[in-house]
Amino acid sequence: MIPAIGKTRGVRRGLTFKVLVVVPFCIALAIQGLVSVGVLARSQTLEQMEVDAYDLFSERVSSRAGYLENDMIFRWSDFDAVVDSVGSRVANVLAASGSAATDATPGSSLSLDVLDASADDLLSFTRRAEVDGVYLVLANAEGDATEDGGHSALYIRDSNPKVDVPNGSDLLLAACPISVARRLGIALDSQWSATFPLAAEGEDQSSFYYKPLRAAQQYPDADVNDLGYWGRPVDLGWTGTQSVTYSKPIRDAASWACWAWRCDSTA
Repeated sequence: MIPAIGKTRGVRRGLTFKVLVVVPFCIALAIQGLVSVGVLARSQTLEQMEVDAYDLFSERVSSRAGYLENDMIFRWSDFDAVVDSVGSRVANVLAASGSAATDATPGSSLSLDVLDASADDLLSFTRRAEVDGVYLVLANAEGDATEDGGHSALYIRDSNPKVDVPNGSDLLLAACPISVARRLGIALDSQWSATFPLAAEGEDQSSFYYKPLRAAQQYPDADVNDLGYWGRPVDLGWTGTQSVTYSKPIRDAASWACWAWRCDSTA
């Protein structure tokens, strides 16, 4: 019986030692934590950390905004040379056929000739501008869409605008006549269409087209460079993502009838 009593006393001494050492240590840690919280609260350190975090976030947003602004001004909207070149090609096609731009109805030989003559300029711009799409949309008679909303158009989409792929495998044709697609040798988009469908006037999806069109009709003597239009982000129906659009008109000898525009993804 004596050994059993000694064993019990040893266990009690072990527990007593742990209580005497661990409990005061835990109490000291708790007091230290409370003191630290009090000091932080009185020194407004947490508020200052929140302000610093907001300032850092604001700086990053401002930097991104400046980057986007530079691209909008110096890259995405800088295609005056393309507009001039396409305008000259359109004028030559119209002069050769003795037609007006309004005669380029969807599926007509005139619209095919106009788009085919402009294709190389649009293709070159697509490869250098780092945008996700370049478009040339021809106006129908009196600038209005047909019953099904389709316009003759060439829409070249770049699936990877930040990378210049030598063989052009990142390019897709989303809207164009099939004869133009065969000449360019570019794959068709999975949602390819022979014409470019436009939403009704007044809807966001068609503002890129109708806004500059109506402005050009209202100011027939205006310079093309004064009629550029930045559209709000919209989903035009091919990629499932919203894109910012920038539109400029191309004028033939008789009226504002042909429209070149392009859009860039905001993602």
